[in-house]
Amino acid sequence: MRAPVQPPVHLTYCLNVHAGERFHDQWTAVRGCATEVRDRLGITEPFGLGLRIGARALAELQSGTLADDFGVWCRDHGFYVFTLNGFPFGAFHGQPVKSAVYRPDWTDPRRRDYTMGLADVLSKWLPSGMVGSISTVPGWYAPDYTRAGDRAAARQSAGQHLGEVARHLDKLAESTGAEIRLGLEPEPWCALESSADAIDFLGEFFAGGAGSEEGVRRRRVGVCLDTCHCALADESPASAIAALRANGIALVKTQLSAALSVRPEAGWRKAWAQFIEPVYLHQTVVGSPGAWRRFVDLDAAISACDDPPDWEEARTHFHVPLHWAGSAPIYSTGSNMDESFWREITAGGCPHLEIETYTFAVLPEGVGENRLSESLSWEYRWVLDRLASILSA
Repeated sequence: MRAPVQPPVHLTYCLNVHAGERFHDQWTAVRGCATEVRDRLGITEPFGLGLRIGARALAELQSGTLADDFGVWCRDHGFYVFTLNGFPFGAFHGQPVKSAVYRPDWTDPRRRDYTMGLADVLSKWLPSGMVGSISTVPGWYAPDYTRAGDRAAARQSAGQHLGEVARHLDKLAESTGAEIRLGLEPEPWCALESSADAIDFLGEFFAGGAGSEEGVRRRRVGVCLDTCHCALADESPASAIAALRANGIALVKTQLSAALSVRPEAGWRKAWAQFIEPVYLHQTVVGSPGAWRRFVDLDAAISACDDPPDWEEARTHFHVPLHWAGSAPIYSTGSNMDESFWREITAGGCPHLEIETYTFAVLPEGVGENRLSESLSWEYRWVLDRLASILSA
């Protein structure tokens, strides 16, 4: 949907919250949950979609008339697609994903080809005159390249493949009119963890384009900012947006998400342990601002924490519903999306907002609502209320 903001901001939820690797699984989710969310909100204007298309679904869309059929159905039923989640290449639900979600990474030509394919499909669905976005892996999973020489080679290879995608996006714009941008999404334990990492990498990437190539790269590649990941990086989302803008880097999409925050209050260990689950990687930092101990997953962090605790806070990469503030000893980092953040957004800081609480199926009982459509509706309201409060101030 188009949020009541100028310059225009389009708001959606990421359909990576729905299980299924076939494209018909996404289509079924649109017919069901997305339609129910729209109806709960009372939205009568066209309703924006943020699809998650893995490699299997992409292969289905690249043959036959499936992509065209979906585009016609969307127009006939009041939906439009403006952004894709191109992060998970393979299975994303119902089985251990963990660090496999980052592979193939940007050193692998399969990631390049997959991303080009996503852009081709999005160009068929993107409304005329609207810019589209695709979010992607922030280079690679850092523990996969531990030696300096390997990291340097990975950086070079990733830059080459990203450059090829940038050229593809530019040619696609010339041939179809579809303006699409790719956003690298900084994430804990990856090659790019923060806006500073992204600025460093993309500055080098842009400079590596000879002549007009630099302009192509700047037009087509930028950042997807995830506010949960900002919390793990101890970074203000508003400051991150300002830093990207100051360095001439496009913020192509912002994923609105909240991390799990734990305080060393009564019952902290038992309450925190409820979030241990086998599917996703839950990177964790423990300590205090500026003095964090880092753990690659939640179970390791809990095991390492003493009782009585000698830390002020723990933050875990576990997306919790935006409207859920928690209660002692478990909270949310949603307050990191403060007034300054929303002012950046309403001032044209980012054209695409995407609610991303993909962990709904593995949330402990009592966190959020029981029905996904109900929870998503409350998340939309949470976002719209904050946009409205800024606009009315």
